[in-house]
Amino acid sequence: MTKGTVKGIISNLVIVEVDGPVAQNEIAYINLDGTHLMSEVIKVIGKNVYVQVFESTRGLKVGAGVEFQGHMLEVVLGPGLLERNLDGLENDLDKMEGVFLKRGQYTFPLDEGKKWIFKPIAQVGDNVSGGSWLGEVDENFQLHKIMVPFVMTGEYKVKSIAPEGEYNIYHTVAVVEDKNGEEHELYPVQGKTQAV
Repeated sequence: MTKGTVKGIISNLVIVEVDGPVAQNEIAYINLDGTHLMSEVIKVIGKNVYVQVFESTRGLKVGAGVEFQGHMLEVVLGPGLLERNLDGLENDLDKMEGVFLKRGQYTFPLDEGKKWIFKPIAQVGDNVSGGSWLGEVDENFQLHKIMVPFVMTGEYKVKSIAPEGEYNIYHTVAVVEDKNGEEHELYPVQGKTQAV
């Protein structure tokens, strides 16, 4: 994991000197006295990286540590997303205390305990790939297709599929096998699985 040190601060634009490779649009967390401020790389010039912080930088000082995550901003997709009040970073605004989220506070956008009725579409033995439909969940008369994650490349064979029933977002709804015989468990939720 690439690390860096804050070298300059201009409002929400922070200049960071890095010790390794970073990529445009990569996510980084700046340590402000134990609070992690989320930011995104907007420009890279040699060892200097310009990041935009998504919240107030008040109190941030030159010398603060930065950790780069090696991936771009991700969102969670899954049942329950349509009934939430979310901000642009997919924080659940109903979990706020007061008018604003506390600095460095990030929430998970879905109800992790709620159960949804899953109806299988795929069958054991089907060949699937990223984006193939495994099943569906009805949320307020809107059908969510539960898919093989797009990051899974190549072709897979469905080894098992959950029967129609009520499951939470972390219940295994399918197991698929790749060409090497390795099995992968798949869930109704895709994307980041927890907040920082």
